[in-house]
Amino acid sequence: MKTNFLNSRSKVMTLKMIAIFFLILLLLVPKFMVEDLVSERNRLNESVSHEVSSHWSGDQLISGPYLVIPYWNQVYNESNKTYDKIESQVIVFPESLDIAGILSTTSKYRSLYNVLLYESNIKINGEFKMPDFKEINILKESLIWDKAMLRFPFSDSKGINSEIKFNVDSTPLILNPGMGNFKCSATNNNQDDEYTHSLSRIFPNQNSFNTGLSCKFPIVEGTTNYHFNLEMSLKGSSSLLFSPIAKTTQVKLSSTFKDPSFVGEFLPEHNLSNSGFEANWK
Repeated sequence: MKTNFLNSRSKVMTLKMIAIFFLILLLLVPKFMVEDLVSERNRLNESVSHEVSSHWSGDQLISGPYLVIPYWNQVYNESNKTYDKIESQVIVFPESLDIAGILSTTSKYRSLYNVLLYESNIKINGEFKMPDFKEINILKESLIWDKAMLRFPFSDSKGINSEIKFNVDSTPLILNPGMGNFKCSATNNNQDDEYTHSLSRIFPNQNSFNTGLSCKFPIVEGTTNYHFNLEMSLKGSSSLLFSPIAKTTQVKLSSTFKDPSFVGEFLPEHNLSNSGFEANWK
């Protein structure tokens, strides 16, 4: 009798385990259906966002301006035991950047989805300081001063609303489209989803971008500091990002938009109100 009782209990436990297993499977079905629906909605949202931004302008990443100075570099050639003269480049980052921007936003709707669009008026003040070329093993006589270029990269040139005014020590420069072989790339060390999505749209397939403006930069030998300022009207969608490339970078943004999301490696001091937001990064 004892053996039969134990066998009976074992069968009951087995049936319960089987029933629990099938219940788990049944509960997983709606879970996978919901996940599939969410994934599909996300794909449609990205598709709508791409469609709208392709006619307007995409996420904007402003990285610059940079000063690019070519120089002759002596490289030893093993095959003929001589030194070859090769043109190289030294990149000078700004000593300081002070960026101020005002954003106005609007939304475009496609069925269930909406895409945030913005227009911005951005003013940038900064300073270039010539490095001590001896410290970086570059002879001054090897520098090709007359080929110095200003590079001002940003991710989507469709966003330019008007001519960009660029002044160096009160001298106006005319910026031309194109960046030559100068490219920008990014490494994402941030786990924020919105930030990651922005970078994935700006850098598809982990590629770099080389869109922006450039012009010859008037360098005078013996001059060590160059003050510059520019004003630009730039439109974009979803996000507006800045690279803190200068020794000191300060960004001030304001807008009537009431629900901003601040992402990136550095978060700002900010004030939110019913009239919009103000944010300061340093």
